[in-house]
Amino acid sequence: MVIRTVSNYLRLSQRQYHIIDTLAYHSKNLYNVALYNTRQHYFEYCENAPIFQTVRPDIAANVTICIGSFLPYTRKKDFPYKDLSNYVQSRQNENYPLLHSDVAQQTIRSVEEAYTSYFALLRMYHCGELSSQPRPPRYLDKNGRYKLAFPASHITMRNGHVTHGMSRIFKKQHGLTGEELTFKIPPHIQPHQIREVTIVPHHNGKVYTIEFAYTVPLQPTHLNPDHYLAIDLGVTNFATIVDTATGTASIIDGTYLKSINRWYNKENARLQSIKDKQGLTEEFTHRQSRLLIRRNNKIDEAMNRFVAYLIRFACDHGIGTIIVPRWNGIKQEINHGAQNNQNFVQIPYAKFRRKLQSKCELFGIHFDDSHDERYTSQVDALALDPIQKPWYGRCRRISRGLYQSSSGIVINADVNGALNHLRNVAGDSVMTPIISSGRVNRPVRIRLNYEQPSCRLNCNVCGNTAIASPAL
Repeated sequence: MVIRTVSNYLRLSQRQYHIIDTLAYHSKNLYNVALYNTRQHYFEYCENAPIFQTVRPDIAANVTICIGSFLPYTRKKDFPYKDLSNYVQSRQNENYPLLHSDVAQQTIRSVEEAYTSYFALLRMYHCGELSSQPRPPRYLDKNGRYKLAFPASHITMRNGHVTHGMSRIFKKQHGLTGEELTFKIPPHIQPHQIREVTIVPHHNGKVYTIEFAYTVPLQPTHLNPDHYLAIDLGVTNFATIVDTATGTASIIDGTYLKSINRWYNKENARLQSIKDKQGLTEEFTHRQSRLLIRRNNKIDEAMNRFVAYLIRFACDHGIGTIIVPRWNGIKQEINHGAQNNQNFVQIPYAKFRRKLQSKCELFGIHFDDSHDERYTSQVDALALDPIQKPWYGRCRRISRGLYQSSSGIVINADVNGALNHLRNVAGDSVMTPIISSGRVNRPVRIRLNYEQPSCRLNCNVCGNTAIASPAL
């Protein structure tokens, strides 16, 4: 069983919006209170402590405080030091009784999760894996909102709908019955699958989404882990793929993503100009918020279709391993020109990787990201040159999108990169049948059809050659 999450935008009545917005405001206040308690505890006892050194001998037998620990959430009855519990300290705040007890506790736990992530990054920094020192979690904006997380054990589900509980004090203050926050469960989710329902604010509460976390069984598949599919990511050529099962190469077209971002940037600049002339100080106007939501929805739909195509291709051909190289920090301090920077930075590659990895887990496909892209675009894959800094440099990129091998063959530059990604993981032994067949020399360009409302995956395959479809 694996856990999946589906997110939908809420269409709220005026009364529902007022209730959720008020609860999210109290959740933000409680988060800041819990964060204040944790930060003060950290600054007092842990900030200047050496790594893994105990600074409170009086409680060393039960609690060890070091650079990797902080004020715990725990509220267990057998916990000997109640003053060191964030739950005990935060529940005295006036915002706690206004929230449902489970929602309030999940909000306090979020502070613990934030500090856990902070200390994990701090360890990476001390080990030299991060270039800049991470900062402790910060307070939320005083006019902001925070999520409302409802565990499945404390929500009511009947007739395909879910009802979120509210505290008695809050219902009494606002004259509520407790049935106001009732929403429809997505049809593909059964009530027994749901583990948590979360209401998430966006753009300071202008828009709210509801997220259903649910469990699904693993899909039974019979795939060969020795069959590989290597992916080289780009911009105009979003994903260039080479596989060992068929020995072919194909390119998933990325011009649609560039078009979405270009349209968004122009329209947002126009709305920003209007906002500046009106002297508004808020970060997002309602029109900018709607514009960004529409853009994000289109990007998400495109990413989902890219991932669906790759997973279906892998399952149809018995491919058990997908190779996607690491791109750590590739967008930091990039300098490819203003237009290319904008095209590249606005494409959410990390989201694509997360979606693909999640689907691979569901279908039993191994997701390999153990190597980076170092020198893979420069090294001659057809000549099986070692993947290191080549003596010939970049001179074999004879033109935009084309790579000339020492054997005289001209191939798409992204295909050459994908072949080197394949060599990094599978070795050179798998290259002989691919090179001898010559099918990677003329990749097929795939343009997915995004505008169809059908849930089935539609795609148009264009037989353009590598020369007619160069890479960026």
